[in-house]
Amino acid sequence: MLIVPAVMPGQPENWANLSTPAKTCAEATRQETGNLSYTILSDITNSNVYVTFEEWETPEAEAAHMQTSHLKAFIGEIRSYLAGPPAMRRYNAQKLG
Repeated sequence: MLIVPAVMPGQPENWANLSTPAKTCAEATRQETGNLSYTILSDITNSNVYVTFEEWETPEAEAAHMQTSHLKAFIGEIRSYLAGPPAMRRYNAQKLG
């Protein structure tokens, strides 16, 4: 399993505009082959930071996600709302129990 958190710092004056494109992207991503979960969270200590938390069956499934039209559209829409580039990390994980 691959776990991918991505931290997105936003510009306060534009951050409210993220919700519609984020919801659209999340709904489409959850339908992708190999997606186990895709959640967008708000940082409770900084309302201008959002985090996507993704779980994928394989690295190949996540790589295919990176090429989808809905993700490219989402990135294009939110680019002007970000205060900096998203910080993404990828972790190989094993389910315990």
